[in-house]
Amino acid sequence: MFDPPKRTWLSLHGFDEPPNPALAKILDTVCVDHAVQHGWSKTTTQRTRWSLRALLGMLQHRDGPLSTSTVIARMEGTGWPIRPVLAILDEVGMLNEDRTPAMNLWFQRQVAGLPLQITEELCVWFDVVCHGSTTTPRSRPRHPILIRTRCYWALPTIRSWAESGRRSLREISREDVLAALPPSANDRATTAIGLRSIFRVLKARKIIFVNPTTRLNAGTITSREPLPVDVDRLREILQSDDPARAALGALIIFHGLSKPDLCALMLTDIDSSRLTIGDRTIPLAPVVCERIAAWLDHRNARWPNTANPHLFVHFRSAITLGPVGKQWLQLTLGVPVRALREDRILNEAHATQGDVRRLVDLFGLSANAAGRYTRTVDHPDLIDFNETR
Repeated sequence: MFDPPKRTWLSLHGFDEPPNPALAKILDTVCVDHAVQHGWSKTTTQRTRWSLRALLGMLQHRDGPLSTSTVIARMEGTGWPIRPVLAILDEVGMLNEDRTPAMNLWFQRQVAGLPLQITEELCVWFDVVCHGSTTTPRSRPRHPILIRTRCYWALPTIRSWAESGRRSLREISREDVLAALPPSANDRATTAIGLRSIFRVLKARKIIFVNPTTRLNAGTITSREPLPVDVDRLREILQSDDPARAALGALIIFHGLSKPDLCALMLTDIDSSRLTIGDRTIPLAPVVCERIAAWLDHRNARWPNTANPHLFVHFRSAITLGPVGKQWLQLTLGVPVRALREDRILNEAHATQGDVRRLVDLFGLSANAAGRYTRTVDHPDLIDFNETR
């Protein structure tokens, strides 16, 4: 399908030939097969093949795995396709992932400047919540968003203790915790939850002797009332010249899809004018069908050979089989997905006079989550919500 790379190209551009021609040939064959399976363009395929040969020659690599950091360091600034090269090396088992996870780097920045003993104690907590524990007491890994939230809630108080001269969380008493809790209801509850998470793990690991947050009643978090989105903003999204933005906006504005739903949508989930999500079948509004059709035309014209089975792709995911990321949704829409989804559910709650069952069936909510919207039906500030729609 493709012409084999010529040896003269490397010498013309100042690169040495691969010291192991057999290995270079294997990578080249795998690259071509991978490109066909994933729908790569001819340009991406050829650039990746040349980059693999040049990389082997530059490193004078004969056999064995290559570390990810080494590959990236050599390829940065060259204009070579780094992600496709890493994908080929990983497919043949030649990639040794040695990069520090982004979550670890984030945590290191959060605890920077704290006393050494407190930092070590927080690292024990971080390791347990990130990876879980198979030893007694056992625990499951927590979601990264949950870990970040607990850190944001607890670290300001821990930093204040460090500034007052505390060098270990073993020195913290129940009186210290009560004195540090903010007076406002939500801030008080979130701070207590963050501290409780940390001290509970440290007590279980016998890092501290007494958990100062045991049976601490700091109240509960009051949920934020869902708010409507300006109608002009909704129209602007639906009428966008960007097919991806218009299609994403239509699915949320009319049918209240969530971030996970949008990322996981497959081409096969749409059949005529119906959308299947799990055990739910959603009849699509004509406006939504029009915008999805426009997006599919754009998708086929922009990435005609992509093998990605997901409905939404971008320039990076089009050469893989994976979904788009949640950040891409935010950047494409320019409005938080949650805000648009809440607007749609809020509208349905008012249109049905607070029918909880309907909200559960339409949007996949739990009864408690649906109650958050139905409680706004008689809210004085939203009493004319339906009339403005």
